[in-house]
Amino acid sequence: MSWAAAFLGRPVPQQRATPSVETIDVSALHNDKRKNETLAGRIWRAAGPIYGTPAQTYLEARCGSLPHHDLTGVLRFHPQVWTDGGCHPALIAVMTDPLTGEPSGIHRTFLTAAGGKSPLGKRMLGSKGVIRLYPDEDVAEGLHLAEGIETALAAVHLYGLAPVWACGSAGSLEAFPVLTGIEHLTVLADNDASGRGEEAARVVCRAWAQAGREAVYMRPKAKGDFADFIGEAQHVAA
Repeated sequence: MSWAAAFLGRPVPQQRATPSVETIDVSALHNDKRKNETLAGRIWRAAGPIYGTPAQTYLEARCGSLPHHDLTGVLRFHPQVWTDGGCHPALIAVMTDPLTGEPSGIHRTFLTAAGGKSPLGKRMLGSKGVIRLYPDEDVAEGLHLAEGIETALAAVHLYGLAPVWACGSAGSLEAFPVLTGIEHLTVLADNDASGRGEEAARVVCRAWAQAGREAVYMRPKAKGDFADFIGEAQHVAA
């Protein structure tokens, strides 16, 4: 069985799952690439659909209504991921190689039991990659690219900017490679105080433009990312 098949395991049923407790201390594995990838695959396979869980509560509060297509192939929920000496609920996203599409690791957003964001924040496990929030077959000539999952999904909700993928970090965004068959790239940049988000957007757009592709970036006028304006937009709509 290939590494990708072993990572993904069998298809996840659509009913709400009850994942098992992960009992490996990940802090001891960070310097071992293969062990990190193996653990990432175990957590991913043990996780269940986000629907009806604190992960859905979190995403809808931060991003608005979710896309109509099933996200179970890219986003899942695990109620008890072990880290920092305890088990915590987390939104789990599978990261894939931008070129091959093979899984490379997971991105974890730790949550409270009620669906709020935990002080534990966000962490990656395995190798960096891209979070394909829309499948490859939905990406024809154009692609939207964001740093965070929340930014990407908020842009879909607010402006219908799809298909969209998330990179997980500014460093991964600026290193995103030029892909065969995609002629137009639109980067959804974070307008953070440090300017790092916009800098990353400029770097990746420059690389795509030098390869003969059309590449632009857009960012909110105010400081923050697209997800930061969901609450305001929902208040106005009400």
